[in-house]
Order: sequence, then C-alpha cells, then structure tokens
Amino acid sequence: SNALRLISWDSTTADNTIQLTLTWQAQQQLLRPYWFSALLVDPDGNPAGEAIVWQPVDTTYPTTCWQPNATISDQVSLPLSDDAIQGDYWVSLSIIPDVDQPDTRLPVTLADGQQDQQIGLGPTTYHTQSN
Repeated sequence: SNALRLISWDSTTADNTIQLTLTWQAQQQLLRPYWFSALLVDPDGNPAGEAIVWQPVDTTYPTTCWQPNATISDQVSLPLSDDAIQGDYWVSLSIIPDVDQPDTRLPVTLADGQQDQQIGLGPTTYHTQSN
C-alpha cells in the first residue's frame, strides 16, 4: 500500500529467544494504527509456535504517530521452545490493518517488485547452549 517501508532488520539469539530489530520509515501520514505479526519458521520449514502480534514500541508509538520520512526502530522478542532445534530460522513478517481481522494483511511489495502478504526475513542461526 506504499504506507510503510522496511529499511533494515537485524536479529540476535539468546536464552531461547530470537530478538528481532526492525527499522521502518513511514512513506506518508498513516491514518490507522497498524499491527505487526511475526511467525517463526524452524529449519524444517514448520511454524515454531504461534505468531506474535504487537503494536510498535510496546504500544507506546502507534503508526498513526509516525511522521512521513521519519525512521522508527522497533524490537520484538520471539520465544523458542525449550526443545527448539538448532539451525536457521526464518521470520514471516506481515502488517495487519485490523487486529480484529488477523487474517487480513496489507499487501507487500518485495525488493524484486513481486507482491505478497508477508516478508521473509532470515536466516537467523540458533545454536543450543551446552552446560
């Protein structure tokens, strides 16, 4: 919808958690508070738990407050199960315009110009910690 642009992302792993950092830019003044959804996908291609749905900056800076062209950094913790397997994890990231209709997603234009309803971020490599 040309409303938001993901400028960059980064991830780290620690204590059975993937910490995802997203840097956004509002392309225009946003008239509604969007929600974000991140679903971890394990090295075997299976969902690693339920999707995490959140509003930016722990709900303290909704997208309606974002000024055009300003950059906003947001972090979200994606928990891994105690029996998470080692390897490369991916994140399926999407934007939800109405939290009461979580299956509705904003359209996404990928870097190659293709359209989708999510952005695949990864890989993030997870290694279990030995005692």
